[in-house]
Amino acid sequence: MTFYLDMRDVASGMLTQFGQSGTLRSTSSVYDPDTGEAVLTDTDTVVHVAVLPLPREYSDFSENLVAMSKNLILMSANELAAAGIDPSANDKVLVGTAVYDITGTKPIAPAGVPVVHKMLVKN
Repeated sequence: MTFYLDMRDVASGMLTQFGQSGTLRSTSSVYDPDTGEAVLTDTDTVVHVAVLPLPREYSDFSENLVAMSKNLILMSANELAAAGIDPSANDKVLVGTAVYDITGTKPIAPAGVPVVHKMLVKN
C-alpha cells in the first residue's frame, strides 16, 4: 500500500514539474428540507494539473464521452485525496484562463489507491 502512496507522490511531483497549475471547481448539492430543494454550492480546490496531448483510448471511456470531449487532462491525486474530493462529470477544471467541463473521469488506482485522475474535458 505504501508503494502506491509513494507512486502518487512521484506522479504529483512530475505533474507539478511538467504540468500547469490549475483549479478543480467541484459543485455539490445539499438538500434543504425546509424548502424541499437541492441547493448547489461551488467549492474551489487548488490542484496541479497537466494538460497533455495523450491519445484518447476508447477502452477507457464510452464512445459517447469521447465524441463529446476535445482534450484529455491528467490531474494529481495528492491534493484531491487531501481535500477528500473525487472529481465527477459535474465539475470544472480551470487552467489559466481556460475553463473545461469534465465529461468523464477515471482514476488510475492500483490496489484502490488513486495515483492520477484521467479526465476527458471540453471547453
